[in-house]
Amino acid sequence: MHLTGSYQDSFSKDCQLTLSTGIDLANEHTLRLSPLDIAGESLANHENSQLEIDLGTDVKIAKLAIESEQILCVGDIKVNN
Repeated sequence: MHLTGSYQDSFSKDCQLTLSTGIDLANEHTLRLSPLDIAGESLANHENSQLEIDLGTDVKIAKLAIESEQILCVGDIKVNN
């Protein structure tokens, strides 16, 4: 996955940001972005790092596939009221 965008730094300057990563499941409720490459004008470059995002125990993803212009996700989400 390759994303580009912009952000404002602490001096309110508009800066470009590029993020390139693969995405898979670490387990049924954790997404893993790896290798994660982040580059920006006023950021230190982060190459070949990894980020795991815990979606919580109410999320159980059985299958995740990202293909050209589509995302396939099969699983369960518990909705509390």
